Amino acid sequence: MSKAKKYFIPPAVPLIEIVGDAVKPVVVELHDAAKGTIRFCDAIEVDDATSKYAPVVMANGYIKAMPRVARTGIQTYTGAECGRPDMPEVRVYRSEDAVFAPAAVKSLTHLPLTIEHPKRMVDASNWKEVAVGETGEDTLRDGGSIRVPMMLRDSKAIKAYTDGKSQLSVGYDCDLEWTAGTTPEGEVYDASQHNINGNHIAFTSQARGGPTLSVGDTNHISKGVTIMADLKTVVVDGITCEMSDTAAQVVNRTIAQFNAQLDAWKKKDKDDKDKDEEDCKKDAAKDAAILTKDAEIATLKAQLTDAAMTPAKLDALVKERTAVIDKASIYMNKTIKADGLSVADVRRQVVDAKLGDVAKGWNDDQVAVSFSSLTADVKAKATDGSIKDAATVFAQPHRSGFVGGDTVDAQTRKDAAYDAYDKDISQAWQRKTVTV
Repeated sequence: MSKAKKYFIPPAVPLIEIVGDAVKPVVVELHDAAKGTIRFCDAIEVDDATSKYAPVVMANGYIKAMPRVARTGIQTYTGAECGRPDMPEVRVYRSEDAVFAPAAVKSLTHLPLTIEHPKRMVDASNWKEVAVGETGEDTLRDGGSIRVPMMLRDSKAIKAYTDGKSQLSVGYDCDLEWTAGTTPEGEVYDASQHNINGNHIAFTSQARGGPTLSVGDTNHISKGVTIMADLKTVVVDGITCEMSDTAAQVVNRTIAQFNAQLDAWKKKDKDDKDKDEEDCKKDAAKDAAILTKDAEIATLKAQLTDAAMTPAKLDALVKERTAVIDKASIYMNKTIKADGLSVADVRRQVVDAKLGDVAKGWNDDQVAVSFSSLTADVKAKATDGSIKDAATVFAQPHRSGFVGGDTVDAQTRKDAAYDAYDKDISQAWQRKTVTV
């Protein structure tokens, strides 16, 4: 089974570094050497001695071969190897479009051959130091694979090969897309490779993807895939450092732990802010309610002030009540007993007596209008009612007299008049005032 390892790019998180008694934050950032790509080392298939593509030692000492360097299909890895410990395994798909893309095929030509994988990917700055041969131009499609000619030229490299560095591993960049799908053959996969770009081919004592096909050795026919140890960098406090797979895993796990702590802190901070915002809303609602109540209180105070009984208002109410009772008595040609009745009740007695069911259900305003019309020609008595009676009584000396044929003490007459006056006054403010 072929294998691969991928590191995700976590965001930069603050770490704490203790130097003596001082504590300072350190920013650690794990990222790909080439942004947006992942780098693999695939163990290459090299044919055995019976194959027409078997490695050949030439007369000049060079070693020539034409191995398979890329193939289509699905390769399965453990989730941990792909940076997805949440998945038991990851199936990575290489489509024909990806493997046989012109740019991908061309990238496998004129690659430098190296002894072991260099500390960093090969380019013009380190080619002279690490290259011991190269791949050729004439690529060949062999079924679902690509073959590329190669020539090992350096004598020390040839000796290293003959001494045991007989396994091959190709280093390349690609994009790993984490989108699940199904191949045309119906196989399900979890991720797929795109934009394959070859960089070099290394002779190694043991390809790190596990046992691989050694050059010219038919006893180890298998293949594997792994990621180069130096393909990831760690930036610690602004300084770039190269890392092995193990170290990168440790850093990755540490960052994941800090990310979890950071996420927990962010959640708590958000919850606190949400609570504060909710409290502010509640306080604002309370303030608004208080302002509303203040407005209601101010309005009620104004209404109470307006409704306060003044001598002028009291006098007007008494005059209105007296006039209505007098008019009702004259109109009905009988004395109206108004004790306990409001002005509206007195008017309604007259209107109901005159109109009967016609006035049934009328409100006080309608009754007042009808009463005014019925009694328009009625002249009220030339008296101000109980007030004048009371005034007359109070003006008289304290003596006995005859009232209605009965002998009544002057003080008793005063008290009776005052009680009638007080009763009218105490009830007058509760009754609706209608100008007649």
